[in-house]
Amino acid sequence: DIIQLRNLPVKSITAIYDDWDRVYGADTLIADTDYAFNPKTGVVTGIGVGFSEGVNNIKAIYLAGYNGLGATAYTALPNDLRLAITKLASYYYKQGKAGVNKVEGEDVSSSLKSEAYDTFYNYRRIRV
Repeated sequence: DIIQLRNLPVKSITAIYDDWDRVYGADTLIADTDYAFNPKTGVVTGIGVGFSEGVNNIKAIYLAGYNGLGATAYTALPNDLRLAITKLASYYYKQGKAGVNKVEGEDVSSSLKSEAYDTFYNYRRIRV
């Protein structure tokens, strides 16, 4: 009796509905005391309640991801993601300096930018 949310990390869950008719009215709202969730994995576990199996019968409204403003949002990011952002900023800074795209014989685009995007792809969720 679990639900796997698609976007991580989960900050909060506003509502979860279980409705075969896909109306998602108040009568199909699952009480917040009837489930628990793991913010890092996005797994919602029913407590004394089972979720129906089906297609599009579960609707979860939740806040997820790395959001916010200022230093608080930045420090909440995982270290590898923070480093990737720094590398990408360095790449664009060096590109902006008189159009320079090489530093001491090293191609900036193939080092800083590709390393940053390699890290970003680890956080990308592919849906089929």
